[in-house]
Amino acid sequence: EQIRKRKEEEERIAAQNEFLNRSLRGSRKLQALESKPQGTINDAYEDEVTDFTSESSEEEKECVHSAYAYGDLVDAVQRLQLQLKKTSAGSGISGLEGRIAAIQSLLLSPQFGRALAIHNKIQAVRSQTSVRTQPIAQNALRDAQDALGNSQSAYAVELATLLTGYEFEGLMVAHDGVASTLPPDSTSPPPQPPLGLPAIRSSRYGSEDNIKIIRIEKTTEPLGATVRNEGDAVIIGRVVRGGAAEKSGLLHEGDEILEVNSIEMRGKSVNAVCDILKDMEGSLTILIIPASQS
Repeated sequence: EQIRKRKEEEERIAAQNEFLNRSLRGSRKLQALESKPQGTINDAYEDEVTDFTSESSEEEKECVHSAYAYGDLVDAVQRLQLQLKKTSAGSGISGLEGRIAAIQSLLLSPQFGRALAIHNKIQAVRSQTSVRTQPIAQNALRDAQDALGNSQSAYAVELATLLTGYEFEGLMVAHDGVASTLPPDSTSPPPQPPLGLPAIRSSRYGSEDNIKIIRIEKTTEPLGATVRNEGDAVIIGRVVRGGAAEKSGLLHEGDEILEVNSIEMRGKSVNAVCDILKDMEGSLTILIIPASQS
């Protein structure tokens, strides 16, 4: 009797399981879940994603790599060789040692040293924050007149006559006046310190005939001149031998400094002037009143 009841119970459970299996296999919802889902493409932001991708690629193209020290590269390869020797046993990477040795041979070659020096020089030039000053029209006109002054050539005399005409000089003044009023935009280069002498400065400092514009190339070293205050004026106290000021031959004891790269110096203390000049590099455009006229 017990055997018969156990057999009936097993048959009932087997029939129940078979029914459940057929029901699950026939379920449309389960069939839909079993199939691979088909995603929906949302193209609402496609333009923005494209723009972002293009901007990122442009930034990557314009990325400026850092300069590399030759000794650091050699040390890095040697450390890599040492690490490979420690881990190559039983790791299956012993074949990399030959490649590292080839790289080390390349680093020790004179050609690589020259190429690295060129690379570092290019990166140094690209990373310079100071932009060399470019002369504007009036200053370029004065330079041209000075260059033609000592020439006896008929062509030079004719050109000098044209450049000294009122019409041409008026054109240069108008050009500089318009250029100084233009607003800077994202496509224009960084604003350059003006090299001419606009009328507003003439009225501020007196007659333009008393003012001299000089240019001095300054490195990270000090300018090589001391200054002192005489009232509101900033006066050259002493020109240090061997400095940029002494080498240029353009600054002398007693000269009054009016402006440096469009920064007015009158009214500033000696410490303030030194702090300003300390942070400047490259071409300095200095407005001075020579000692004989100040």
